[in-house]
Order: sequence, then C-alpha cells, then structure tokens
Amino acid sequence: MNNSGLTLLVMLISGRSALLTGDADYSRLMHAKAKSVDHLVATHHGARFTAGVTSVPMPNNKDSAFVISYGYRNVYRHPHPEALRKHASAGWTKYVTTAGRKSIAARGDRSIT
Repeated sequence: MNNSGLTLLVMLISGRSALLTGDADYSRLMHAKAKSVDHLVATHHGARFTAGVTSVPMPNNKDSAFVISYGYRNVYRHPHPEALRKHASAGWTKYVTTAGRKSIAARGDRSIT
C-alpha cells in the first residue's frame, strides 16, 4: 500500500549515507538524520508525491545522484515529471534508473558511487 512499509537510512562505513524510502512519502519519514543524504532511492518509483520540495532530503554534495526504481514502459508511467521537478528543486539534478531502454536489457544493478 502507498505511504506504508519500511524505510531505511543506512550509514555506510565510508561515512556516507543512503536513504531507501520504499513507498513512503517524504513527509512521512521518521529518520531525524535524513534531512540531507549522500544517496537517495526516490519514493514510490519516482511517482507523484504530495509532500512539498522542503520534505525532499537534500543531497550532501553536488555530485550526488538519486535512484529511481521502475521498469521500462511501466503502466504507471513512472517517473512522473512533477516528481522529477521536485527532486531537482531540492538539489537532485542527476539520477540513475533501474529501467532498461528499448532494445537494452531491463533491470539490473546500478552503481551510484
């Protein structure tokens, strides 16, 4: 169900942080240290979300990229342009997707070092 499930804030050995939001809207996150992170997995496959831009965690540096997990040609048309704009307004200008492109294998590991 949307806006439910587990969210996870991971502190890596390198000192960097990663926030996995699952299907939780950013306004529902309970992680006090999640105001800025090094890595972010976008909420609900990059779908439209109700929280304002100020609820989106900020990237810790300008080279940070966030991940949008969705499949190529998904029926829900993720990611939503409004969600991409909100992330960009919060400072996430680069993103990586898990979707394949036409004639390219779908899914698979992606690295956001």
